[in-house]
Amino acid sequence: MEEKLFFTNSKGNKLAAVLNIINKESLTIVISHAFGNFKDGSAKKLSEKLEFLGINSLRFDFYGHGESEGNISDITVSEGVDDIRSAIKFLKNRDLVKIGLMGISFGGACSILAAAREPSIQSLALRAPVADFLVRELMFRSKEELNKWKETGFREFPKGDGTSANLSYNFFLDLPNNRGLVEAFNITAPTLIIHGDQDERVPFILSEMLQKAIPNATLNVIEGADHIFTNKEQREESLNDMVEFVRSIHTTTV
Repeated sequence: MEEKLFFTNSKGNKLAAVLNIINKESLTIVISHAFGNFKDGSAKKLSEKLEFLGINSLRFDFYGHGESEGNISDITVSEGVDDIRSAIKFLKNRDLVKIGLMGISFGGACSILAAAREPSIQSLALRAPVADFLVRELMFRSKEELNKWKETGFREFPKGDGTSANLSYNFFLDLPNNRGLVEAFNITAPTLIIHGDQDERVPFILSEMLQKAIPNATLNVIEGADHIFTNKEQREESLNDMVEFVRSIHTTTV
C-alpha cells in the first residue's frame, strides 16, 4: 500500500517520498532518480514493477527536486548521497532493515557512494550511472569551460527531461570528496550495471571501469541505447532488467 510522506535529510530539509510496503519481511528498494527528474517518472514505473513481485520500495525527490525542499542549483553529489543515506535511516527506523538501492544517472552516482558507505545494503541496481563525476566532468569540460564556470558561479546542466538547469560551481568543488570509482571497491552488495553503448552524456567506459572496481558486479550492455533510453523498447528492457535482478536477490534473502 502506497503512503505519501516526508522524511528529513541530515540538514533538516524535508524530502518528499512515496513508500510502498507489500511485505515488511521483503527487501525495500530505495529508488533514486536522475538529475532534474523526480519520483513519479521512471522511479514510479520501477516501484510498480517491484510491487508486482511483492517487493517494497521507497521512491523520493532529491533535494531541490519535485516536492522536496531546496533549490536544484545547490544540489551536489554529497547532498544526493546524504539524501539516500537519510532514506535508509528512515526505513530502518520503521523496522525495514533489508534494503537495496536502485539509481539512474545522477541517482546512480549517489547510490554507488551510498552503497560503499552502507555495508548493510543487500543489492545495487544502476542504469547509466555516473560512476565518477569528477572523471566525467574532466572528460567533457575544457580548462576554459571550467574556468568560466568558476568565474560565473553557475553553468547549465542537462536535466533528464531534455531541458537544463543552472548548477552552482560548488557542485564541481564537491566532486573530489565523492570518487565513485575509488569507493566502489568497498561495495559488498551484488550489483547490476546497465548502460547503453551510445550514451552521449556518460561515457560507457566509466561503467566498464565500475564493473571492474566492484567485487560482485555484472554489466549489461544495451546496444544502441543513449543516456536517457529514448527508445521505448530499450527503456522498458532496462527497467525490467533492474527489477529482475532485484527479484533474483529477493529469492535468496527471504
